[in-house]
Amino acid sequence: MKHAEQVIDGFSTMLKLALGNKLDPQANRFLEMVSDDIEMEFPYAHEGCIKRIQGRIALEKYLQKVASLIEFGAMSEPLVHHTLNENTVIIEFTCQGRGTKTGNPYDQSYISVITLEQGKIKRYQDYWNPLIIASALGDLSELSDDSGV
Repeated sequence: MKHAEQVIDGFSTMLKLALGNKLDPQANRFLEMVSDDIEMEFPYAHEGCIKRIQGRIALEKYLQKVASLIEFGAMSEPLVHHTLNENTVIIEFTCQGRGTKTGNPYDQSYISVITLEQGKIKRYQDYWNPLIIASALGDLSELSDDSGV
């Protein structure tokens, strides 16, 4: 899936810009940036949809699924907020795209709370508008808890 790789690479570039020297300099792709036991959370996900992913392998499977459902486009430059905890960063960014099955727009704003440990992302809390993803996909069943993702 060349397109999925490009999307993840674009996201990775944005994260490298946002996280700077807090991130392992050898990590160039998103899955290289995360710890083996990464915890990714989607607190605003619709009821019945995946709200938490544990581990790099599960995250990779989830990202492949999402890349088949949403054609991601341009990402904005991140606005970075440093916290009192030097290992936690909050970033704001936007992304444009469209649902692959519906053609509906996916113009999303994100606020992400990222905690790093030894240069790797240990926890990633991803806050976004669930109405936008619902409109872009038309059907959320492929992101449900029992979708096999």
